[in-house]
Amino acid sequence: MIVLLLANTIVQKGEERSPLSVRMDVPLLSLYLSLSPSRREKLFADTSRSAEIAGVSQRTVQLWIESGLVRAIRIGRRYRVDLDSLREFLESGNDD
Repeated sequence: MIVLLLANTIVQKGEERSPLSVRMDVPLLSLYLSLSPSRREKLFADTSRSAEIAGVSQRTVQLWIESGLVRAIRIGRRYRVDLDSLREFLESGNDD
């Protein structure tokens, strides 16, 4: 099976699918990949842990990511949330 990522659209066997919901944050991905595993754990969290920190549901965190309110990257099928971005968003008071 051949899967290509072109212009933020998934193309599989010549069939176009809907655009990805979150654009690739290349600088954030580069930062993530440059860190040691222990440092990654301090600076990034999955949506479950992020939801616990924010006091909201996991789906709410996913919606914040998808709407661009919180920075995150996808590693496999899971988001890794930038905890600095989450903190800044919560401190801004826009978490309604």
